[in-house]
Amino acid sequence: CRTFILTSAAASCRDTVKVGDIVVASGFSGKSAPEMPLEAFEKPRPETLLALGLRRLACETGKAAGLRMYEGRIAMVSGPLVPILSGDLPDMQSSGIDVAVTSILNEAMIVALYPGTRALGLSLVSIAHDGTDYVPTPEHTAKRGELLTGIIAQL
Repeated sequence: CRTFILTSAAASCRDTVKVGDIVVASGFSGKSAPEMPLEAFEKPRPETLLALGLRRLACETGKAAGLRMYEGRIAMVSGPLVPILSGDLPDMQSSGIDVAVTSILNEAMIVALYPGTRALGLSLVSIAHDGTDYVPTPEHTAKRGELLTGIIAQL
């Protein structure tokens, strides 16, 4: 397998990124991440996996399915705390982070160990930046299915 689609739920770090939106990973921040399960000699660069063509395809397919799509930076945090609860939100906002997740970065780091692979990171926003809105509706779930089906069909 040379192409991976990595998915996660996400907590928004910005008031413009709403519950139900999908953020397509354009970069990562591991500043708040737990230690990764890698050997000392393994130095993967997960950003190199995030193929521009896949990101564009995801945005086009998602918008055609009626979804709000954004390319954005993703921060990995230790779960299950979200930035609003952990107090990390102001730092993440000033660092240009759009959403916080508890996965995707760790998977991307492992995939990055294999030359010639590429990845697409998709995060469904399920928690608003201020913690007041939560849980996507079944409509969001159906639209995510359309998005993934459309992307896979075009690969």
